Amino acid sequence: MSRVTVLSVGYLVLDVITTTRVVGRNAGGTAGNVAANLAWLGHTSGLLARIGSDAAGEALRADLSYAGVNTSHVHRSADVETPILIQRLTESGPQYLFSCPACKYKFASHRPATREQAEEAAAMAPEMLFVDRASKASLDLMVRVKRQGGIVMFEPNGPGRRGLTAEAIGLADILKVSEDRVDSLGSLLSNTPEQQVQVRTRGANGLEFRTGHGAWHARRARRARVSDSAGAGDWVTAGLLAHLTADQRLTHRNISDGLRLGQSLAALSCSFLGARGMNSTLSWGEARALLDSRGLGSWSTNPERGAAMQPEVDTVTLGNEGCVACGRRQSTVAGRRVRP
Repeated sequence: MSRVTVLSVGYLVLDVITTTRVVGRNAGGTAGNVAANLAWLGHTSGLLARIGSDAAGEALRADLSYAGVNTSHVHRSADVETPILIQRLTESGPQYLFSCPACKYKFASHRPATREQAEEAAAMAPEMLFVDRASKASLDLMVRVKRQGGIVMFEPNGPGRRGLTAEAIGLADILKVSEDRVDSLGSLLSNTPEQQVQVRTRGANGLEFRTGHGAWHARRARRARVSDSAGAGDWVTAGLLAHLTADQRLTHRNISDGLRLGQSLAALSCSFLGARGMNSTLSWGEARALLDSRGLGSWSTNPERGAAMQPEVDTVTLGNEGCVACGRRQSTVAGRRVRP
């Protein structure tokens, strides 16, 4: 079994990106984006997730493999349907649709990996673990990685099953929360470990971080021209974890430098269409040269450049025999005939 530096666990979805037409289909979701971004940055990353044995699931694995992610624990099951998310770009910003506006099909929800699948994934011996959904399987992995001396980062998307989320918060070495989710998490954030690193992101207003219950330290967002801000938070996560691969000490300096890298990547990615538009347009070396220059604020692209230059894999051709909007094909899920 190949070892990975960072194992990402949680939400994996097929992102369908649209303007006035479909311009891209890619593996997405927080866990999927973080794993792919880390691979683009040159790190060995793996992903644990459960998706369907359908066309969307096939496209997800193909895209992640192309991106360099270890997909040996991306499990495809006949009784699960792969989640799809449509991101529609409008003049007022992105809209996220959980059902297809063309064929009206309601897309499947996230299904967590099983505890048995988590046990198998533990053989990858990750030095760091990123989790975005609290489940029994992800908690098992959090405990195991901590016992082995690794770093656990948790980014709750919401309260979910409150008991599991509370346990995951208590296990996390790094807790990252978007400002717009603080209210929904409520009391779950009131009793955190003394030495836990906490990061709160505020979009264009930057972020703040602290250790334990100490003072908050603010970091401004880096300026950039914005075509699409989708996935910017996942770049902050990937930048922080990538920086910590060289030195895992959770010191103020290490965290600050890692967040600086993540914010720079997030700002640059906003010039591209789609959460991973930058990955398929620039190499890490090219991006680093831009980040080192003074011209980041003026860097811009054709709004469809990032998605238009995606590699010629199944993620782009998925819709040829299905719905023109979401790409779903007629399929059978758990014995049930499904039509787009």
